Amino acid sequence: MEQDTQRYEMLTDDIIKNSPRISSVYDFGYATVDGPALEVSNITFQNTNDATNIRGYLASLGFTLSYTDTTGEYWKSTDSDKTIHIGVINDPKTVIVDVIRK
Repeated sequence: MEQDTQRYEMLTDDIIKNSPRISSVYDFGYATVDGPALEVSNITFQNTNDATNIRGYLASLGFTLSYTDTTGEYWKSTDSDKTIHIGVINDPKTVIVDVIRK
């Protein structure tokens, strides 16, 4: 989607746009979810399961780890209406970062 400049600029959240590229193989996504107006912008990194730089990036933006569950980590900030989800998959090595906005 990054090559489709207009779609990338309109649909990709700034947190995703400015996220460190932790792998040379990555793809962007965007979805709306029925119900209480949820928008999800994401980036999926392949060939890595190390989210250390993503965590540091989120901390630099004022986000803190709020909780974890079986799907991953949820990060929140008192200055933002967004929740960040980091999902790490070990096989195949993948890191998915979702920006969820209500």
